[in-house]
Amino acid sequence: MGFGYYYDLEKENLYFKKLPIKLSVKEKLLLTTLAKADGQLVSLEKLEYILWQGNPVSESSLRTTVYRLRNKLEHKIIETVLYFGIKPIKQ
Repeated sequence: MGFGYYYDLEKENLYFKKLPIKLSVKEKLLLTTLAKADGQLVSLEKLEYILWQGNPVSESSLRTTVYRLRNKLEHKIIETVLYFGIKPIKQ
């Protein structure tokens, strides 16, 4: 991932300089989806579908999940493209 962060896709564990960072289920799904996107933009609609299995959800739910994950990553790894989606930042 970069910036001292490492995400084990197989075990879905996030580390910062070998120290584990606890993630919620939704944060793991979000980070796994972004990691698999390999730097490509993932649409907001796709993220909502993946994180909530197609169930209706408020727009603020996704924003909150992204915000919480971003705080754990010190805002360095995830870029929001307004109105379109989210993509990981490659180091």
